[in-house]
Amino acid sequence: MPAISSSVMAMISAPPLRWLFWKKTGEELEKGLEKVQAVYGQDGPKFLHFTCHPIKRRSRKAVLLLALGLWLWLYPVDLKFRCLLLSLAYSFVECGFTFFERGKAYTSLAQFLGNLVYMPVLLDWYGHFLGDSPRLYVFLFPVNIWLLEIAQGLAIQWIFGQNVAWCYADYADELLTFIRLGHAIWWWGLGLVLWFLYPAIFMFSLRVAKDAASVFDFGDPCAAIDLDAGYYVTGPVLAVNRLPKMVGCQSLRESGRTSGPYNIARIFVQGPLKGELIYGFSISVRNPTLQEVAQVHVFPGDTILGCESQPAGPQPAASLSAPCRCVRSCRSMTPGHQSIGT
Repeated sequence: MPAISSSVMAMISAPPLRWLFWKKTGEELEKGLEKVQAVYGQDGPKFLHFTCHPIKRRSRKAVLLLALGLWLWLYPVDLKFRCLLLSLAYSFVECGFTFFERGKAYTSLAQFLGNLVYMPVLLDWYGHFLGDSPRLYVFLFPVNIWLLEIAQGLAIQWIFGQNVAWCYADYADELLTFIRLGHAIWWWGLGLVLWFLYPAIFMFSLRVAKDAASVFDFGDPCAAIDLDAGYYVTGPVLAVNRLPKMVGCQSLRESGRTSGPYNIARIFVQGPLKGELIYGFSISVRNPTLQEVAQVHVFPGDTILGCESQPAGPQPAASLSAPCRCVRSCRSMTPGHQSIGT
């Protein structure tokens, strides 16, 4: 990339935008622009719209591959889908922002991979603790992003030898190398958008990964009960609601079916299921045997972790049944019966 164009510098230095892009001056600005140029000015190889950077040390390349392997192994399918979708979406947002800010659209494969791994902390964990307070959720979202930037910046710098993903060295309000205080206004906007959109993205990801492997068996008789009170939380982000008075549970094995799969249970409730909500309960399930695992290529410890009410939306009280399908999996490592909080 050539030096940042004079037109871009003039635009962001104009009085209406100066407070959004508060730059250093004099010699400090010149030194900062050299560092900026080292990041955004490199025309390296491309993968799709991502700029790729080499990893010089084999040991650090191995650490990155290990982290991605753990991501593939440990993250449930619905969480992988959310990580991919949101990381890809952010890469396009970053391209647009850097084109406006730097005069060139830029996003790196390094940051995309970092977002894949960090996304549950950024949204799921953050929403778990602040999901019942929209004001705090949005107000503290810049802090949430700054923690991401510090964690990712240190990791990227260690793996690649420098932070190849972003650079704030020319800003007067840069802090700790990796964050910029003035970006808070953009992070507040992002927090507000995610406050409204992430619950829908969460539910959509559950539908993408909605069916458990056919070897799971809800048994005969089917057993479902409410969770302990501490599991139920309020708020639009990751809210967990109690089912309206469960009166029974029926599995496919118990319904008279003579052959599998038996991986669907039907929960009977007294009352409507309201809209796109997440309901929590505990249900017993048999894990697959080693022989069953070999037939379907799933891990011996896979168990269900989440359930989705079908069909979605309000239902009349007379309609007392709602099928429940497994939508997420975790590791428990031991075949056999167990009770899973869903």
